[in-house]
Amino acid sequence: MLLAALIFLGVLLLLASILLVSDNLLNIEAQKEGIDTNINNVGVFPRMSELFGKRNAPMLKNATFHSLKKGFDIKLQGEATGPVQEIQVNRYAVKPTDFRGIAPIPKVEVEVGDEVKAGDVLFYDKKSPDIKYVSPVSGEVVEIRRGAKRSISHVIVLADKEQSYKQFN
Repeated sequence: MLLAALIFLGVLLLLASILLVSDNLLNIEAQKEGIDTNINNVGVFPRMSELFGKRNAPMLKNATFHSLKKGFDIKLQGEATGPVQEIQVNRYAVKPTDFRGIAPIPKVEVEVGDEVKAGDVLFYDKKSPDIKYVSPVSGEVVEIRRGAKRSISHVIVLADKEQSYKQFN
C-alpha cells in the first residue's frame, strides 16, 4: 500500500512538472512571436485574476478600465487664463458610442426633419428597450450620421432659440 502511494505521488509530481514546463515554454514562444503575455494569457493554466478578479464589460475587450471610487483630483499648475466666455451652440450631437453597453446599431425613433422636444426619445438599445436615450434640447433633427456597417455614429439636433420640454404625467 505504501509503495502504491509513493508511485502515485511520483507520477503526480512528474505530471505537475511537465505541465509547468510546458506552460513556461508556451509563454517563452509567445514572447518570441511578439505577443504581450501580460495582457494575453497563452499558458496552460488560467491566471488567478482571470478566475477570481473583476470582469471587464464585454465591449472593453482587453482595454484597461479604471473605476474611480472617490473621484480623482487632477493636479494642474498655473491659473486660468481670462474670464469664462459663454458660447452659444445651435447644434447638438448625441452619440450612441458615448454610452457604455449600447449596441452599435440602436433602434432610431426619429427621422431627419422631425421636431423634437428636450426629453423626447431619439433611440434605444434593442437588447434593453426599457432604457431610452433622449434629446438634450428641443429642435429639429437635421442629420443622422452612420458609420461602418450602417452603425449610428451621431444623431444631430438643430436647437431652437427657446427650449421646450416634454411633459411627463
